[in-house]
Amino acid sequence: MTRADRTPRQRLDAEERRKAILDAGRGLFAGSSFSEVSTQRVAAAAGASQALVFHYFGSKAGLYTAVVEDAVEHLQAALRSADRALPAGAPTRDRVRAALLVYLDEVARYPRAWAPHRGAEEPAAATAVRLRARADQVAGLRGWLRLDAAAWPRHEYALWGFFGFVDSACLAWVDAGCPEADRHPLVEAALGALEGALGDWGG
Repeated sequence: MTRADRTPRQRLDAEERRKAILDAGRGLFAGSSFSEVSTQRVAAAAGASQALVFHYFGSKAGLYTAVVEDAVEHLQAALRSADRALPAGAPTRDRVRAALLVYLDEVARYPRAWAPHRGAEEPAAATAVRLRARADQVAGLRGWLRLDAAAWPRHEYALWGFFGFVDSACLAWVDAGCPEADRHPLVEAALGALEGALGDWGG
């Protein structure tokens, strides 16, 4: 095939090209597992060469990790926005409820992304990103509740256990097809689990 026969690639600057590849990777990984997506598919979806995928991300694992980092940043921004939208001095329970609703929005947008929570294959670097994000979530909730984990270890176990409950509940919700009617029951169950584990809502 001659050069004239090939589909012409749009000329993009470096940042635009990287973003196009990242967007293509996000779309493909949202519907397929890590092992099912090739760099050739990503390049084709981005209208780029496979060499450019490696240039910007180093490897398929590097691209996947960048997708996970981008998803974490998007979630954190959405959580901050939802919290700012609440009235000043809103009860902690309302803040947690708002955060859970944002979390469910993200799960519904990319349900396949929850496969790693079942032990599906993913690069170690991506798992490390998820673990850091979880530690940040626990720290944020600890701050909302004004808890001193050193003074009462039960509270620290309650926080980590709460997020484990949410993960498992979200997996069940994904298996059910993310039904809209189940959002409220899931959120109420999660709030009840946290309150029961803590003993009360503290701050």
